[in-house]
Amino acid sequence: MKKYICKRKVNSGNQLKEATRKVAFYDWLKEREWEIPEVNCREEYTPKQAADILESGTETLKKYALLLEHNGHPVHRNARNHRVYNGIDIALIKAMIKLNREKSMPLEDAASKVTSSDVD
Repeated sequence: MKKYICKRKVNSGNQLKEATRKVAFYDWLKEREWEIPEVNCREEYTPKQAADILESGTETLKKYALLLEHNGHPVHRNARNHRVYNGIDIALIKAMIKLNREKSMPLEDAASKVTSSDVD
């Protein structure tokens, strides 16, 4: 499994904590042998493109994005205030879907789990 961690300069303790959380998240996925979509974390995807990658509809994708935002993971927006998704967003949503389908975990709980600092 390939890790899609954006390489960027870390300027503060909060950024280091966030980078560490993302690495832990991918390790957590790898331990469970979960696949994440083949996407580039730096590239931005429209809602339609992201929905196609996740094999879902755009309205369903919006629901997932709202759950992520509610749990503290901001989904970026473009100049027209439309959501744009990156590889991290797509991987988080994919993990939510797997937790929901394979572990019968409610989506709200799955969103909380994948966005928490404690991914164990």
